[in-house]
Amino acid sequence: SDFSCQLTPLQTYWPLVLLAIGVLELPSIRKFKELNNGTWELKDDYENGDLGYDPLGLKPTDPEKLVTMQNRELNNGRLAMIGIAGMVVQELVTQTDVLDAGVADFYADLAV
Repeated sequence: SDFSCQLTPLQTYWPLVLLAIGVLELPSIRKFKELNNGTWELKDDYENGDLGYDPLGLKPTDPEKLVTMQNRELNNGRLAMIGIAGMVVQELVTQTDVLDAGVADFYADLAV
């Protein structure tokens, strides 16, 4: 009854994964105001999702187009989460790995 994600070699590399995530998150410390009365607050000019890094110049300069792009990105993320939830449910119901289900049949049909 193991999930396929539990059968990966990633289990042995969790310390490295956490270190990599920590290094990537270090720049976000500058996004906070000074500690005040034991609470952390984001700076007033902070914008969610704005990492200040757009090497390809994909971020629209027009505010209306920016909102449209942000909404499209949110909708794509939501659709991806629904897709993953469906894959998890399929694994729980069929007790087989989603990526292995039907692969043998697919390749058998190609060998005809």
